Amino acid sequence: MPENTTPTNTPLAEINLGPSKFEQFLDNNQKTLAVLFALAVVASAVYIVIRGVEKSREHSAGVALSKAATSAALQDVISNHAKTNAAASAKLLLADMQAGEGKMDAAIKTLQDFIATNTEHAARPTASAKLAANLMGEGKAAEASAIFQDLVSATKARY
Repeated sequence: MPENTTPTNTPLAEINLGPSKFEQFLDNNQKTLAVLFALAVVASAVYIVIRGVEKSREHSAGVALSKAATSAALQDVISNHAKTNAAASAKLLLADMQAGEGKMDAAIKTLQDFIATNTEHAARPTASAKLAANLMGEGKAAEASAIFQDLVSATKARY
């Protein structure tokens, strides 16, 4: 009888691959990964809520500022919406009103307070210039000159 000459597909050796290293890692750390994912979701939600509250606070302060027409209303914006950009801008407007009413000492004090507490506000150079001009009008040329000199040398005061 003739021998079967058709090739058979028999493996030379068996290789047991088993689960990959990644699958082993997932199996060993499944609970830790779930906790980390949950913490990431909670942290994202907290961030979104805090950011929304802050935007709402800034918006309501801006609305209050836009409605303020008197120095008393500006004082309310400053006290009720502290640490907002609108409160800082209200200080500048209040200083202008005080100067217009002839209350130069109060205007100077308001501008000094604005400059001291709002180091990053965009209107800080303008407030410095107004303060120096008010001091110059009060006959305090030496103080005004120092402020003008600081303003000229400041890199953030572009114009």
